[in-house]
Amino acid sequence: MKRYIDTVPRLVKIAIILALCINCLGLLFIFTHYDKSAMVAGDGLVYEELAQNLHNGNGFTLLRYDGEYAPRYVPETFRTPGLPSLLVVFYKLGLGINSYFIALSLLSAVLVPLLGWYVAKTLFTQKVGEVTALLLALEPLVWLHNWSFISEVPFLIVSLFGYTLLIRAYKKTFVCSYEAFLSGVLFASAVYIRPALFPILLFGLFIVFLERSIAVKKVAYLFVFVVGIMFACLSPWYVHMHNITGVYALSGTGWRNVYTDYLASIRAINNNTNFIVEKEALKQYAIERWGLERSEINSPSQSDTFKTYAIPEILANKQTVIKLQSLLFVSYFTHTDYQRKLQKLGMLPMNKTEQGRVSSTRLVIEQGVFATDDIYKEMKNRYFMPVIERLWAGLLLCMVIIGFFVTQSKARYLVLFLMTLGYLTSSAIGLGIEGRLRVPLLPFYFMLASCGILFILQIFKRNITLWKK
Repeated sequence: MKRYIDTVPRLVKIAIILALCINCLGLLFIFTHYDKSAMVAGDGLVYEELAQNLHNGNGFTLLRYDGEYAPRYVPETFRTPGLPSLLVVFYKLGLGINSYFIALSLLSAVLVPLLGWYVAKTLFTQKVGEVTALLLALEPLVWLHNWSFISEVPFLIVSLFGYTLLIRAYKKTFVCSYEAFLSGVLFASAVYIRPALFPILLFGLFIVFLERSIAVKKVAYLFVFVVGIMFACLSPWYVHMHNITGVYALSGTGWRNVYTDYLASIRAINNNTNFIVEKEALKQYAIERWGLERSEINSPSQSDTFKTYAIPEILANKQTVIKLQSLLFVSYFTHTDYQRKLQKLGMLPMNKTEQGRVSSTRLVIEQGVFATDDIYKEMKNRYFMPVIERLWAGLLLCMVIIGFFVTQSKARYLVLFLMTLGYLTSSAIGLGIEGRLRVPLLPFYFMLASCGILFILQIFKRNITLWKK
């Protein structure tokens, strides 16, 4: 163990210590000032209910009140059991949800910078790995989501562990190594935690498979073995979903998101209405048009129906789609929402004037450059925090762009592919896109950012040297 610790650079160790301090102080503040409602909200409430029902022996279900039916437990088909099962482990041990947050925060503080460094130094260089670890330790998107009961950080930890073992497996001559086996199990576990990222995970592995096959001039059988293990672990869930819905699917995400979220975004822009209002209207339309219960809207059995309905309307609104995708691109790579997260956790005061806040993105869509005055007033009410956040996120995006062009590593194309796929798949939720959707791919994003940062530092250092001469 000591031999492995000695190989970890000092900067990575400092990054881990910083992350531990931030997470411990944050948890101490939250636990002494607030109850779990500060950490469990939105989707987290649904995940918690799923965990409680699993723990109580009611299966992977949600209690629903549909139409004329009495309250009943309905099988959940939109989400997968990965995250709720993690909480059930703590329930079985007689521990509460606070213990889950403590464990997640400590694991994230140690493993995310450490594994991020290992993967980055393998794909790029040692220095890139060190800067990547530091960025991961200091990025608020990571530690703020350690304190929320959602799937992004657990997926990040498990998938990073899988990538680390996969790298080690590629160094072995024997294809069926325990590292390869465990990486397949971990990738499957990551999919169980966040199924929407399955395409990114699978296509990313396939790109590596192609590169390795070309490099060694033979088929990289390791890919076949790892993916085989992954599908073997996922197959029981596919069978379970087929028994419930009649189709083989991981979850109801996908075309349901396109119908209720992306289509709602297009209509909100065209009709100058509210996204939430349009989304609810589409759900109500589905209930009336196809005779669905509300819980059935999330079922993958309706995917073909939603696809058939949504695609023609999307294609008929090409100009709106172009406008929307441009704004979603900016949102995906620069949205942070640090302020709202810190306010919900009680770490920043809640400004009463914000209760009627509006979306700056919507203002730009509706008014263009004429929205400047309204946006200024909105930012003033919010301490200009969104501006500061976007400047930081925008700076990182600039470093990523610079890093892509200055690095010589072929891994830059893998990162570009992953980030492009991440942006496109996240676009399915339209105007509901948030910075948290970037979290699972942050290590790769920061690898290119690190390349850009090191390049700028090198130029700065060179200029200082010339100035001294």
